Amino acid sequence: MSKTLVQAQLRTFKQSSRRGHSTQQNTSGSASRSQSPGSPLIPDRKVHEHLSQQEAKDEQSIRSVFAHESTFELVKKLFIYRMMGSNLFINHSLMGIQLSYRLFGKRITNWAIESTAASVFTGGVSVGDLKRGTAVLEQRGIGSIACYVVEGVRQAKNETLDEFLNFSLDSIKAITEGREDGHFALKLTAYISTDLMEKISLAQHKFIHEVLKVNYNDASDNSELSAEQLEVNLASAGITNYSR
Repeated sequence: MSKTLVQAQLRTFKQSSRRGHSTQQNTSGSASRSQSPGSPLIPDRKVHEHLSQQEAKDEQSIRSVFAHESTFELVKKLFIYRMMGSNLFINHSLMGIQLSYRLFGKRITNWAIESTAASVFTGGVSVGDLKRGTAVLEQRGIGSIACYVVEGVRQAKNETLDEFLNFSLDSIKAITEGREDGHFALKLTAYISTDLMEKISLAQHKFIHEVLKVNYNDASDNSELSAEQLEVNLASAGITNYSR
C-alpha cells in the first residue's frame, strides 16, 4: 500500500470533517471565553484537547477505511474522487454516457461504469454483489445500509415497478439472513413513476397555498382558517364533493 496515496485520500475526506470541527470549536469555545469588555477571546485548553483527540479518532477511522485497499484500488479511488470534483465532468457526464451508449452499446458502457465509479459509490448491481460487499465491510468492522436507487423513470409500467419492489424485498432477505438485524433505506422514486410523483407534489402545493392559504413568507401570520372559509376555498379549487 502506498502511504502517499493514503495521505492523499485522507486530505480529500478530512476537508469536510475539519469544517465540522471548526464549527464545533467556535461553538464550544464561546462558552468558555471571558465575557469581560475588552478581554481577548481565548478558547479553553480543554476544548482544544478534546477537539484534538476527536480529530485523531476521525483520522484513525478514515485510515481504517482505506487500510485494506491495494495500491491499484487507492489510485483508482483517488482518480475517481478528483474526477467527481470536476464541474466539467459533472455537467457533461450524462451526455457522455448517452454518447457512449450509441457508439459502444449498453453492455460495454455499463461495464465501464460498474468497473469504475459504480464500484466506489455503489454496492453493485445484483443481490449477490450486495451480500459480498456487506460481508467485506463487516469483516473490516464497518456497518452498511442497503439502498436501491432508481431515478427519473417516467410512465413506468406496473411490471417494472414490481421488479423494483421484488429486488428490494430480495435484498432485505439477503442482508438479514442468519442475522439479528439489517439496514435497508427506501427511496420512493423506485416504486412510483416520476410523472405521478410530480402530480402528487403539484396537488400538495395547490392544497397548501390555494385551499389552506398557508403563507410561509409571513411568519407573523397567526390567523385561523374557519370551516366556512375552508369550504369557500375548496369550492374555488373545484372541490365540492367531499365528506366531513
